[in-house]
Amino acid sequence: MMEFCMRRPFREFLRLSISRFVSCTLVVCLTFLMSGCGGSDLPQGIAISGTVTFGGKPLTGGEVVYTPSEKGDARMARGLIEEDGTFRMVTSGSVSGVLPGKYLISIVPSANTGASSGPASDPIGRPSESREVKITFPERYLNAEKSGLEDNVDENHSGNKVIELTD
Repeated sequence: MMEFCMRRPFREFLRLSISRFVSCTLVVCLTFLMSGCGGSDLPQGIAISGTVTFGGKPLTGGEVVYTPSEKGDARMARGLIEEDGTFRMVTSGSVSGVLPGKYLISIVPSANTGASSGPASDPIGRPSESREVKITFPERYLNAEKSGLEDNVDENHSGNKVIELTD
């Protein structure tokens, strides 16, 4: 008789434990499914592409850098300049395009952008001592604050940016 009494509470305990486990597992799974991946909370970038020219000819390499000019949600964006002078902007992280905001623009040369020698610079315009590159445009374009180039990115932006460098 004692054996029978011991088995019944254990079976009842086991049945309740499994039931609770299954219930908790379902609640956790449903919570994850309902919350989604959070993709809708990511900021949306504005697709921007264009051309860079100097002296009427396409710049044949380097990078276009958008640096936010105001505090806010804007983030630095970059676009590699192709051999034909075209570029397409990309923001770091999981954002494609450029986040809305006001930007100062700089041009960072690459090793194949021309004939005169000068120091390379980082995206903010600080010279780098580690390598020498060819620069075929005025050095003011290396620094976003001195370049005179800017862009106001908002939902009304055409998506096209023509950058004409001058002497």
